Amino acid sequence: MEFCHLVGKPGEAADGLAQAGDELHTALADLETQLAKGDLGEVRLTSDGELIIPPLTAKDVPAQADAPARR
Repeated sequence: MEFCHLVGKPGEAADGLAQAGDELHTALADLETQLAKGDLGEVRLTSDGELIIPPLTAKDVPAQADAPARR
C-alpha cells in the first residue's frame, strides 16, 4: 500500500482498473481531437483507416527523458 501511495496509484485492484479506464478514455478523447485537426505531419488516419504516428523530433522529447539519455 505504501508503494501505491508513493506512485499515486490506488491500492485496490478494482480502483486501479477504474483509474486506468478513465486514463484510457481521456487519452482516446485527446487522440480523437488530434485526428479531427487533420494537420499533415501529425497523428492522422489515412483514407484507408491506417493510423499514422510520426516519430518524435528532438524538440518533442521531454526534458525528463533527455537527461538520462545524456548520462
